[in-house]
Parts: sequence; C-alpha cells; structure tokens
Amino acid sequence: MKIDIHVHTRKTKIGDSKARDVTPEQFARTVLSTDVKILAITNHNAFDLAQYEEITKQVDGAVQVWPGVELDVCCHRPDRVPFSAESPEPGDHPGVKVAVGGFRVEAGG
Repeated sequence: MKIDIHVHTRKTKIGDSKARDVTPEQFARTVLSTDVKILAITNHNAFDLAQYEEITKQVDGAVQVWPGVELDVCCHRPDRVPFSAESPEPGDHPGVKVAVGGFRVEAGG
C-alpha cells in the first residue's frame, strides 16, 4: 500500500502545468490504476469541497481521500494568489466540523 499526501488536481498558480487540471473522473481512473490507498488533495492556495466530494465518490471507497491545501507563504509576490475555499457554509454540510478564516474541513463520515 502506498500513501501520497501531496497531490494536485488543479492549475491554481502561475507556472503550474495545464496537465494539473484534471476531471474527478480522470483523477479517479489514474489513482485506481496505482497502489495508492490513501491520498490528500493539496492544491496550492485553494480547496474545492465539491471536487473533493466528487473524487471521493468516484474512487468509491477503494482509496481514502483526505482534504488538504498547500499554502504558499511569501512576501507580496505577483505569482502567488490569496487563499480561497469553495465550500458551503458550516450548517449546509453535515460533515463540516471546522471553519477557520473561510476554510472548512470535512471530517469524514
């Protein structure tokens, strides 16, 4: 069994390859063709709850998918973007347990 806690699914910053933009179906197909059984989606400065949920659905329990984010810490560089989270309000999703600065983490269930 392999674990990969540093996986990208989107082009989220200047300089990222366009190959990082994959659909949940493409991502699931690729992951299911490997020995990876636990992974964390860690796109730069962005978390997309809908994408996370769709990928989790696509792997159908064969892989444990963790929500994550890779934050770029810098000093006013033009190639860095502010952090963003695309997720519902805490009350809109029964699995949401933590909300910090607009970032919500779903506690699996």
